[in-house]
Amino acid sequence: MDLGRDLPERSYCPDCDAEVYLDIKEVYQDHKVKGISVRVVVEAAFCRECGNEIYIPKLNDDNVDLIAEEFRRVTGRIAKDEIKAILDKYNIGAKPLAALLGWGECTIVRYLKGHIPNVENSDRLKSLRNPYVFRDLYETHKETLTPAAQKKLEGALSGYIEVHLLDNPDSIFERSLVDYFTSFAPSIYNGFTHFTLKKLINAILYFANRYGGTYKTKMNKLLWYSDMLCYKRISHAITGLVYQRTTYGPVPKKYEWIYGSLVERYIDLRENEYGTQLISLKECNTNTFSSDELDVLFSVGEKFRDWYAGDLSNYSHRERGYLDTEDKGLIPFSFAKDLSLGAIRSPTSLSGGGVLPFRALRRDEANIRDTLDVLTGQSFSSNRPDQS
Repeated sequence: MDLGRDLPERSYCPDCDAEVYLDIKEVYQDHKVKGISVRVVVEAAFCRECGNEIYIPKLNDDNVDLIAEEFRRVTGRIAKDEIKAILDKYNIGAKPLAALLGWGECTIVRYLKGHIPNVENSDRLKSLRNPYVFRDLYETHKETLTPAAQKKLEGALSGYIEVHLLDNPDSIFERSLVDYFTSFAPSIYNGFTHFTLKKLINAILYFANRYGGTYKTKMNKLLWYSDMLCYKRISHAITGLVYQRTTYGPVPKKYEWIYGSLVERYIDLRENEYGTQLISLKECNTNTFSSDELDVLFSVGEKFRDWYAGDLSNYSHRERGYLDTEDKGLIPFSFAKDLSLGAIRSPTSLSGGGVLPFRALRRDEANIRDTLDVLTGQSFSSNRPDQS
């Protein structure tokens, strides 16, 4: 808790009948919210003279927020920050989104102010993290939005969806990937980055095009290093993938599923005596990435250009993120600060522009209970087999 924020040093104590100095302390409080028991550590003000608790409106408001936040956590309700992230992700306002959902105009506005959604509305909002689910909602109710709002939303959606499901039934495979990875809310395990299928596909194509084919082992590590390095440099990852510690190094969760889902449309998988190679079937659309992200891809590609898959796997075993994570555990992006690479920069970052050198690359408790009643509406070597 931030004990140094703007709180009064003195206040009136009714027991002392005088203006007194305050001591701010952390205390446990137990509350019932919608029949659910919630225990939280809150801040309370105490008279320095008599030791009795004194009601401070600012503390009460903050404590209400803490209790409501804990209730959301305990019951799995969507948090205010998660709702705000959905609005930002799709470049849509609270009222237009409420219109798409068929809710009252101010419903989402109230949620953003602290009101707690019911289970049904919470789950509906959570489902919208998946751009395919959001796109289906939009296609069904787009007439509720102004032309300007439609244009903004369609532009945002195009950044997350590589092909249109309604136009191409095969994209059901893509949708399955999105269904899985969007179940991971932005956190330290995906670099606080929404999963973006379009960026994942083009990152794979980037390396497959650059090397004229890439073994799965190497691709897994290239993706991990790219996301980690990007987080180290600009505090967010590229793809939004979640990575796991395995015997052979860091790998994306469900990597076999990822590559299998892209076969025949984006990549080909070719087996040889050393393992499985990913061969690109399409050019990488570098416009998918920001200049910073593209610079990271170049850096990683340049660093490991002549490395065998087994050598890169062994190299990754020396990273703290690998060493300090238990087997099969998720590797948090907090280890990005310890990453062993990061100095190589692309020609564009050195000269301020240009073309990358391969394949046309571009780019008080009663008060609290009363307030809670209002909020809730109730009282991841060529001389050995390829490895993962």
